[in-house]
Amino acid sequence: MNRFRSMFLALALPLATLSAAVRPADAHADEDRAKAGKVDLEVRVVYATTDHDRIDPALEKLRRKMSHFKYTGFEQLDLRTLQVSGKGRETFGVVGGRKVEVELLSKTDEKARMRLRMLDKGGRTIVDITFSVRRNGEAIVAGPRHKNGILVLPVKASY
Repeated sequence: MNRFRSMFLALALPLATLSAAVRPADAHADEDRAKAGKVDLEVRVVYATTDHDRIDPALEKLRRKMSHFKYTGFEQLDLRTLQVSGKGRETFGVVGGRKVEVELLSKTDEKARMRLRMLDKGGRTIVDITFSVRRNGEAIVAGPRHKNGILVLPVKASY
């Protein structure tokens, strides 16, 4: 019996190691980000207008969500991929000399809580909103006036 048990353990251990090693790479990446407290953000800057009804092909996946706005035309002006961790903050420039600040306030297994601020050329705050995004989900923040419409910022959080 001891001989059988030794043989079983000798086979079981390598199989367990092998099964852990063949997990998809994405599973490892997701776990590593979650453990490190990092959140990958995809922030789009979109010009929304009623001047036309064209939708930028880059925004096709957002068509349904964008239909809730009174605007009919949507053009992607910028796409930023950022990574924030802890209570990290990322800042980038957008059209009109404005700056956008995205800050990770907290993160749980279910959602990330963030603060998005937009500053005008003079450094005055023109948008300041705190919101939550479900894990691997997306939220849309309506921004200030731009030309004959507004700027819209869809924010996707992956971790």
